[in-house]
Amino acid sequence: MKSSSETPARSYAKGIGDAVADRTINRKITRAVEPYIKTVELPRRDDMALDHEVDEWCRSNNLVIESYHVEYGDDLIVRCLLNVVGHIEVEKWEDVAARVATGNALLHPEAAEREVEFNAMHHHLRQASILMSGRHLQHGDETQPLRNMEVFTNCSTAASTFLTFYLLLNGSGVGRSYDNEMIRADLNSLPIVVCTIDMMHKDVQTGEINALDMRTAKHLYAGPKWKCSRCLTAARAGPRRSRRWNTWHGVATSATPCCCWIFPACVRVALRSLVCRTAPHPALVR
Repeated sequence: MKSSSETPARSYAKGIGDAVADRTINRKITRAVEPYIKTVELPRRDDMALDHEVDEWCRSNNLVIESYHVEYGDDLIVRCLLNVVGHIEVEKWEDVAARVATGNALLHPEAAEREVEFNAMHHHLRQASILMSGRHLQHGDETQPLRNMEVFTNCSTAASTFLTFYLLLNGSGVGRSYDNEMIRADLNSLPIVVCTIDMMHKDVQTGEINALDMRTAKHLYAGPKWKCSRCLTAARAGPRRSRRWNTWHGVATSATPCCCWIFPACVRVALRSLVCRTAPHPALVR
């Protein structure tokens, strides 16, 4: 049986094709090479460790080394022998095809069938006889079974406004009709949403997040009668990829449930609370 890797791989159109692919779907990959020695002369720098200087030179020249040896050094230069074992290159279409086919094949529930699934999809991707969304070509790889499905979809939609917004915040491309005949939600009455966080949170202390705390947000939006609600959201995985739960707070001016209660599950998990104020209309989505 002919291997899918033997299928002639297409290439990007010269010029605009290469440029668009490099800016959208192509990744930088390490391609293993037969080990060889490369001699380089680096300026002597007393403000930087030699290991760091060699690493910077290798990154800027797209080389991966296993080790290096100092052959000569004086007050001006350091001559090093680099043991090169790989080159960092931009993907070609054949690399994208293999990566995306691998991710898709891993979705098959039967491990024995994954090779068949891979070969079929790999064959068609290499010759460009199957079309995938741009997002799928960007994100498809061996981690696909562990990621949100919405990351891989282009222009999904939903009948309800809050579900469409949920899709959007999970990474999907979203498209829909906004005709009054199709959408009952009054889009002129969207809620005012202010994400807040405890000022003692480590992300605030390090300067990673600049946001209001709950007290300040309530002061700025004082006036309406607040109604508080609670919901739970999973925090981002820590060093051991464990999952913990944080309590979120929501406040709104209307007792009628509105679409904003879906927000906390999708907003940045470091934020600990959510303050919402709806417009006078009692509901956004029927």
